[in-house]
Amino acid sequence: MNSDEARQRQLEEYARQYYTYTQLCSDTMTGAQGVPDSELEAAHARASSAFCEEQRVRTASGPQTPEQTQLYLKELAATCEKTPTSLDERFRIINAASAYAQTVMALVSMPPWTVADSLAVLRMATQMLQAHNGQPPLPDLPQQSKLVPNNSTTRRVTPEDIAHWRLHPEKLVRKTFLKPDTREDMGGAFLVVDYVVKLSTGRCYEIQWEETGEEVFTEGVEYVLEMVAISELVTMGE
Repeated sequence: MNSDEARQRQLEEYARQYYTYTQLCSDTMTGAQGVPDSELEAAHARASSAFCEEQRVRTASGPQTPEQTQLYLKELAATCEKTPTSLDERFRIINAASAYAQTVMALVSMPPWTVADSLAVLRMATQMLQAHNGQPPLPDLPQQSKLVPNNSTTRRVTPEDIAHWRLHPEKLVRKTFLKPDTREDMGGAFLVVDYVVKLSTGRCYEIQWEETGEEVFTEGVEYVLEMVAISELVTMGE
C-alpha cells in the first residue's frame, strides 16, 4: 500500500467513525420516544452537567497529547457500548457519541490533514448516513465550499494570533476560519467581512457564515475573537 492509499484509508476510517457515532446519537434518542418532555429535559440537563464537568477536569491541564486523545476516544467508545438502563444513562451515551464524532473531526482538522480532507470526511460520512436512512445521495459538486478553496490548508490559531488581532483588529478582516461544533452552537466556515466601530455597540466585526449565504452578521470584537480562538485559520499554503 502506497502513501496515497494509506491516506485515503485513514480518511475513510475517520468517516466511518464519524458516521457510526453520529448515527448512535440518533438511535439512542429514538429509544426515548414516548417519554414526557419534562423528564427528557431534566435527564438531559443532569447528564450534560456531569459530562461538562468531566470535560472541564480532563482539559484543565492544557492541550491533550495524541496519546491522551486516543485514550479519551477509548473511554468514550466504552461508554457508547453500554446498554442504557435509565434516561440519564441514555443521555450520557448520546453525549459520549457526540464527543467522539467531534473529536474525530478535530483530529482530521490538524496537520498533516487539510481542509479538503476534512470536507472529504464529512462528505463520505454524510453519504453513509443518507444510505442508512434511505435518502437519495446529494449530487456531486465541483466546489464543496465557497469560502474555503479546495487547494487551501488550515492551521491552529495561537494565543499570539489572538493578542495580535486584539491590538490590530483590522488585521482580521478578509480572513476565513473553520469553527468546530460546540455544545452551544454549530460550527462551519465563516469569513470576517469588515471591522467597524458603532456608536451604539462599539467595536464590532461583520461576519458571513457559509451556511447562511450572503447575509452579514454584526458581532462584538471579543465574541468573534472567542470564536476565532477555537477555530482553524484557512490559509493558501502559507
